[in-house]
Amino acid sequence: MILVVVATTMVSWWIATRHLGFDRRRLSVAAVTTLECLGLAVVFLGINLGVAAVFVVVSRSTGFGFVSAYIASDFMWVVFSVLQAIVFHSLKLVGSSQGKQ
Repeated sequence: MILVVVATTMVSWWIATRHLGFDRRRLSVAAVTTLECLGLAVVFLGINLGVAAVFVVVSRSTGFGFVSAYIASDFMWVVFSVLQAIVFHSLKLVGSSQGKQ
């Protein structure tokens, strides 16, 4: 699996620099931006799972009904957290670029 990811990354990088005109020297900036976005995804995942846990505990303790703790084990939490991070990071980039104008 790792070899496939490395191979497709190298091919896409070659296409981007040869045919799409991407600057090779900007790879470090792209890597830092990607790591920032992944860090935000981890933060959002922690917040989302924490809120879900609080929801389960509160709903059980108030007699609202039985809510299974398994709602916090769904993989979709990761997907939604990554989407939240992408949107948040995009808003940050758009806001900082508008501030320079």
